Amino acid sequence: MAYYKEKDYLINKTETKTLDEYKLSMKEEKKEELIEHEYLITKYYEYINMISDFLKSLELNNSLEYSLAIRYLIYNGYLSYNNKFEDRFIFYKEIVSKPGINVIDGEGCCRNISDLYKDIMDYLNMYCEKYYCYLSYHKIGKRLFNKEANHVANIIEYKDNLYIMDLYNNNLLRFINSFEAKAISYVKNLYLGYKPYFDYIVENYSLDDIDNRLHEFEESSKKEHISELIWFDNIYSDTMFYISDNKKLFKEFSEDTNNLKKEISLNLK
Repeated sequence: MAYYKEKDYLINKTETKTLDEYKLSMKEEKKEELIEHEYLITKYYEYINMISDFLKSLELNNSLEYSLAIRYLIYNGYLSYNNKFEDRFIFYKEIVSKPGINVIDGEGCCRNISDLYKDIMDYLNMYCEKYYCYLSYHKIGKRLFNKEANHVANIIEYKDNLYIMDLYNNNLLRFINSFEAKAISYVKNLYLGYKPYFDYIVENYSLDDIDNRLHEFEESSKKEHISELIWFDNIYSDTMFYISDNKKLFKEFSEDTNNLKKEISLNLK
């Protein structure tokens, strides 16, 4: 097997006991947030349900097409109360357990987008998980184990194989081994290396869960992937043409949900 199994693959030079302390602290913080922000989180999921219903009403056929539509909604401000979305890394207010809410407030970075994206895909009953990783513009290899996570994307499934959909960078990536994925679109020298310590601490994964995930990535790397040509000509272009022809529907959805977006945004302040 091509992946590294030592404990420092989880996080550099950190004992498992310290990881467990972080894990317990995160669990308690999430529990407190669910109580403190119960109303806001309830409204957020009400909105997520409306987004998924809207997407289901469109002529979209698979996880890639839905993903492109979600990205279009986010970056054109249709999901934000102020009808504008801006990249931002530091916020006055952010709920650690539910960072996707900040997108509705009109700002966010990879962690906010990946959280919102996963929630929408969950409501669409489509496989989608977060992928905590180290982003590089060069092949990563074993130097990954000396790097900290600096990015979050998402794992999706398309035609019985796993891919990384990076909505933040508008890239689709395929696995090339058990811990690294390479872009097949746009910035083709983009690589994302899996850093599982966030799965362990934030998502409450066990070490066995992480080991199983590495095996899944390894198996995915051995399967046939879609080509760059199919991605651009048969999927991306067709989906974006469809969205362009139906801009009115997207604008109407944004207007119809504006009161709920406003309520969520104001409650986040």
